Amino acid sequence: MVVLALAAALNASPAPSPSPPLHVRTPVVATIVQSASTNVPGYRIFVHRNDLVDMERQGTTTALSIAPHLVTSLLHDLATAGPLDRLPTASCMKSASFGTTLRVSYRGRQSPDLECAQGAVVLGLSADVNRIVDALPVPPPSRMRGLLPVKRVMPRNPDASDLPTPSAAPSPLVPNR
Repeated sequence: MVVLALAAALNASPAPSPSPPLHVRTPVVATIVQSASTNVPGYRIFVHRNDLVDMERQGTTTALSIAPHLVTSLLHDLATAGPLDRLPTASCMKSASFGTTLRVSYRGRQSPDLECAQGAVVLGLSADVNRIVDALPVPPPSRMRGLLPVKRVMPRNPDASDLPTPSAAPSPLVPNR
């Protein structure tokens, strides 16, 4: 009987369900995609109508907040650009292994590569996308600049005692005469 009373009490007051993540609450209106390359993982940024974006990289999605005017500017430029797949395309030199593409999708259509932007409309979209990416509190991997500095070790006193002495044996790289 005690077990039945306990079961009834548990069923009477179910535990509150956790609230959905921020990225589930509002519909996605545009998607920014940076492709991956040999040394840089790609990412996707899902843009919502408000100041929310979701950043997906390496299998993890993070809900982030950015300045609302950045989203407003992008959505305005996307709406006035017309069908994105009809915008003029341009090519630019990129490494086969290390080159990436940056595109935005809106209303089922995808822009040309914004890294090779030419023309006022595509340049405007490229600027909007780059402002959003730069505003993220956690930058995507391709925006992380700089390598660790290489420390060069130089002799403290470059006199004859610090220099290697020539070997009497002939070098295998120099032909004998």
